[in-house]
Amino acid sequence: MFSYEQYFGAKEPSKASQKKRDAGEEISADRTRRLFYVTSTRAKNSLAHVIYTSDIAKVKSDLIERKFAKEDEIVVL
Repeated sequence: MFSYEQYFGAKEPSKASQKKRDAGEEISADRTRRLFYVTSTRAKNSLAHVIYTSDIAKVKSDLIERKFAKEDEIVVL
């Protein structure tokens, strides 16, 4: 249902997802975008997102490029 890896560019959409996107249908990256927005905008005092990915560098650079986080705000464990 959700794919942070697709949303942050670490994983390409499948051929089926791309076909749906081309047809104007919703794919998991669209649902993930909405989920990320809701979780990010509802925080009152602090916020932490935990993103499991096989491509840490790509997700990190995408977060910084989109200005969702600064370099020193990202913790990699």
